[in-house]
Amino acid sequence: IYEVGLATKGLKDLPIGTLVECEDGKCVPCNKYADELVMGVSGGKDEPIILGAEPILVTGDVKIGQYIITSNEEGHGESVDFEYLLK
Repeated sequence: IYEVGLATKGLKDLPIGTLVECEDGKCVPCNKYADELVMGVSGGKDEPIILGAEPILVTGDVKIGQYIITSNEEGHGESVDFEYLLK
């Protein structure tokens, strides 16, 4: 599902799977660890994907059962165990 209300010119030019956040009404690549403002993922359109089974850029290994949060590497996520989410 794409969010047309967050359409941002140039979003389609980002690598597919780039995690994006909303900043000043536009989608930009996330660049902060565990960013609570993450809005979606780039998917080849100027609207972010907000729900679906889309590819995501990830730094490091991901094991079954782990969750993906934003990382310090621009546009990438990283894995965390469920216990992290309970903090």
